[in-house]
Amino acid sequence: MDYFNITHLFYKSCRAFPDRFAIVEENNSITYKKLEADVNNTISYFQKKGIKKGDRILVFVGMGIDLYRIVLAIFTMGAVAVFVDEWVSIQRLSLCCLMADCKAVIAPLQYRIAGLFVKGIRSIPIFLSHNTMILNFDQHHIENTISSDPALITFTTGSTGIPKAVERSHAFLKSQFDELTPLIRGTFIMTTLPIVLLLNLGLGITSFIAKFNTKNSAGFDAHKILSLINKYSIDCIITSPFYLLKMAECKHRTSNLKYIISGGAAIFSSDAEKIVHVFSNALFIVVYGSTEAEPISHCYADELINSKNNFGVQVGKPVQSIQLKIIPDDVPPQVSEDDLDKLELSQGCIGEIIVCGDTVNKSYLHNHQAIVENKIVTDKNVWHRTGDSGYIDISGNLFLTGRVSQIIHHNNKTYYPFVVENYLKNINGVKFGTLLLVNNTLLLALCVTDSFNIDSVSGFEYDEIRYLDSFPFDPRHHSKIDYLKLTTLLQDS
Repeated sequence: MDYFNITHLFYKSCRAFPDRFAIVEENNSITYKKLEADVNNTISYFQKKGIKKGDRILVFVGMGIDLYRIVLAIFTMGAVAVFVDEWVSIQRLSLCCLMADCKAVIAPLQYRIAGLFVKGIRSIPIFLSHNTMILNFDQHHIENTISSDPALITFTTGSTGIPKAVERSHAFLKSQFDELTPLIRGTFIMTTLPIVLLLNLGLGITSFIAKFNTKNSAGFDAHKILSLINKYSIDCIITSPFYLLKMAECKHRTSNLKYIISGGAAIFSSDAEKIVHVFSNALFIVVYGSTEAEPISHCYADELINSKNNFGVQVGKPVQSIQLKIIPDDVPPQVSEDDLDKLELSQGCIGEIIVCGDTVNKSYLHNHQAIVENKIVTDKNVWHRTGDSGYIDISGNLFLTGRVSQIIHHNNKTYYPFVVENYLKNINGVKFGTLLLVNNTLLLALCVTDSFNIDSVSGFEYDEIRYLDSFPFDPRHHSKIDYLKLTTLLQDS
């Protein structure tokens, strides 16, 4: 039987670099040796409370040293860490908890008290303290998990329908680790992406966590982050495009950054140019992926910038661990592999991007409808529908043309969202812009500055322009337009 536990990578780092800092916060830090001991003591506490292999634990702990101590203890025991988006409504949170069927919830006291008023949390048998450990001088063994055993469950909740619970096994996390490792550069990394910090711990790298409210995009202090990068000589940052652009807008610069990795959302060529211009000493890599498949592809920012006049947004060549196809968006959820091959679109043709492989999630927990809508099951593979449209060019590079659901077919013409948005981004004075079909009217939605001249869009096809002070974006990365909210805003205005 194929046994593997993802924490083997962390403990290997502990043996190799015991005195190296594992995680540094603004007012706290911990070495690999101390983190290993604290993980061990956390396991003792969990065992005393009755946690066993296979138990699901709902984790409500912010990104910090405590979070990784807790998650590493859960993984080591062969239990499963469950995460729900922090901005989710009470009703959705309760539904997620009931679906996950958790044995325990771990959170600060105020959240545990608040949880008493949430049916789904109230039904969880065991409440755990996020800062309690039991001193233990005997090393706990790493549970002999099978590679396919689940390690992590995350919900992509949305606002309607049954929440999608994405399950990641120990083997999935290891495949993700292997694929992302060649991209990781630097010795002291700041990241806002929780899974990346877990990867860093497996590589023996020091990670820095800056304290700010990720739910509130307006509260992000880019000047403070740049000061921290200078103060701690951080040489790499891995984050979403929103944070990189906020930093690029600052007059306060840093020469410490040698490596930048952007993930979580596509980045347009004009935005990549702004970041490269400010951080000219840094090697800038753009990664494309999704919750269910990460990474799918990657490219250097220079390649993206040089392709800015192409149709769509370049995201590089697909990674080796996945297969990728471009297909029509009406392929049924069950089809033979041979028939799927026949349906694959030829080079340069735009269709839906589907992927399969070791770093691609194959199912959803207790949600058959999500499987039908997001997977294609053949006699050989389970393919994931990314929901993104795109094409492969003559050089084998993948280009994104936007969400399939946002493609506009109107008056015998087709408008692709990323193509439109990429075009608008290159117009002086346009901060954000997109095209939406609302009540059979082509609305050009724009967020502009004083330098915008309406003549610059004179050759652009639209029925009406609507100006907005700001656009709604996704709550996780603040980088993807929330088209549903934007449409509602336009309908109400």
